[in-house]
Amino acid sequence: MQLAATWVCVLAGSTACRADIIFVLGMFENVNFERIKSLVSRYVNTLDISDANSRVGLVTYSTTVKTAIHLNSYSSVASLQKNISLLTYSGSKYVNTSGALAYVRTTMLSPSTGARYNVRKVVVLITAGESTDITSTQVNTVIIL
Repeated sequence: MQLAATWVCVLAGSTACRADIIFVLGMFENVNFERIKSLVSRYVNTLDISDANSRVGLVTYSTTVKTAIHLNSYSSVASLQKNISLLTYSGSKYVNTSGALAYVRTTMLSPSTGARYNVRKVVVLITAGESTDITSTQVNTVIIL
């Protein structure tokens, strides 16, 4: 099963892993955004960031969805970590998880933003709030899978 193999490969931090990894970060009230950035940065440190191996993209969302890092923006761990550290918090009460997942599917998983053909795709959703539209969130989750 490729999905299981993908998670084992990516979570183990295997440098032989070819994957396009997209972090989707919810930015809501009462979220420790610095801690979330640290978590993502520590994970990125375990990867071989290059065109030949792993690429990382990052999306933030609350009321709106924004691309913070395209998959083809950085080719080294150090430059990627520096950009992650520069992200700023811009949260709200609204939790648009459905919109974020739809955006990942239609925009971030596109070759125009750096997604590669025949490479595993991994989407990591980090959220602290329940979606304001549960049904749409469930539908967009199934479509991505």
